[in-house]
Amino acid sequence: MAWKRAKRYDDGRIKPNVFSGLVVTLLALVAIGYSVTALMLGDPAWFLPPEVDVPPERIIVYEAGTRHEIRPGDDMYEPLAQAIADALRTTIGFEETTGLSEISQQDAYERFVSVEVWYPKPLELHMRFRVAAPTRILLPITGRHVNKAFLGTEKGYTAGALVLDPTRTERIRTLLRAMGIQVDS
Repeated sequence: MAWKRAKRYDDGRIKPNVFSGLVVTLLALVAIGYSVTALMLGDPAWFLPPEVDVPPERIIVYEAGTRHEIRPGDDMYEPLAQAIADALRTTIGFEETTGLSEISQQDAYERFVSVEVWYPKPLELHMRFRVAAPTRILLPITGRHVNKAFLGTEKGYTAGALVLDPTRTERIRTLLRAMGIQVDS
C-alpha cells in the first residue's frame, strides 16, 4: 500500500511530499476544467472531433432559384455527401452573432448558390462550443455567409454559424462545378 511505503518521521507521521501534492492539485484542476466545460457545452465528449456518421437523406442544391435535389443512388450523392461531411469535421470556429435572417435565407434559395443537407435524425456534433443537434444544414456557396454552415431543425435555423475551412468548401464548389452549376462570383 502506498501509505505504508511513504516516508515517515520517527514518531510515525507521514512526511509531506511536495511532488504528490502538485500532482493531486493538477489532476483536480484538470477534472474541474473538464467538468465545467462539459456542463457549459452540454456534451461530455466535447473534446472529440466532430463526426458526421449519419448519411443525409437528401441534398438540395439551390442555384439562383433553381432547385436540384440529390438523393442516395444519384451519381453526385456520395462525393457531395462526403465533401460536406469533411467540411463539417474540420470546423474552425463558431460565430455566435451571425444569424440567418428570413431575407438571407430567401436569398440563399433564390439569388445565390447554396447547399441544404437534410438528415433523417439529429446529428450529434461534438464541438468546443454549444450547438444544437441539427437535422438540416445550410451551406451558402456564393453570396453572403460563404464558408459558413447554419444548423437547423424542421422548425428553422438556429442562431450562430459554424465557420468552415475554405479548403474543404472548395471541394464542394468543385463538385458543384462538375454538375454544371456556376459557383464563381
